[in-house]
Amino acid sequence: MTQLQAAIAATRFGMGARPEDIRLAASDPRGWLKSQITPAAAQMPAGDLMSTRQVFEARLETMSMSAGDQAAGAA
Repeated sequence: MTQLQAAIAATRFGMGARPEDIRLAASDPRGWLKSQITPAAAQMPAGDLMSTRQVFEARLETMSMSAGDQAAGAA
């Protein structure tokens, strides 16, 4: 396999290569990439992230405040 194929595999779906990834992927880029796809790797713990509704409501509030500031400035 080529260094280019190793570099493409190491970008891991746009997440970027970690140090040493290209060297590790060089001998078998496809196999190396397949080894990265595991159920544990697919989990994205939400932690303290806001829900979609909370994000939307916060955005509406920000937009409303911005509109109020603009109206006050125009008066």
